[in-house]
Amino acid sequence: MGETPEQLQAEIDFRREEIERVIALKEKLSPAEYMAKIEENHARIAEIDRLLAKLSDDDLEEENELLDERDSLLNEDQDGLESLDQEIEERLEKLKKLG
Repeated sequence: MGETPEQLQAEIDFRREEIERVIALKEKLSPAEYMAKIEENHARIAEIDRLLAKLSDDDLEEENELLDERDSLLNEDQDGLESLDQEIEERLEKLKKLG
């Protein structure tokens, strides 16, 4: 079953909020601080990947929380904004086809 217009709009709204959050973060930090933050994020992403590998199939809630955190950290990376923009465009196209 495909996504509903409401689900697509919720995903678009979430990604737009992520873009605003990342832009605010970048504006708040100096370039050096931002790069340090990205390095910290990469270390945390590696840690999350290790934790995910250890989870059993019964740990779906914890897995979802870790995946959400990982996605959020990835959004802060250099290509994160571009990726979010692309995801928004894809969902807008799907939304147009449904509506």
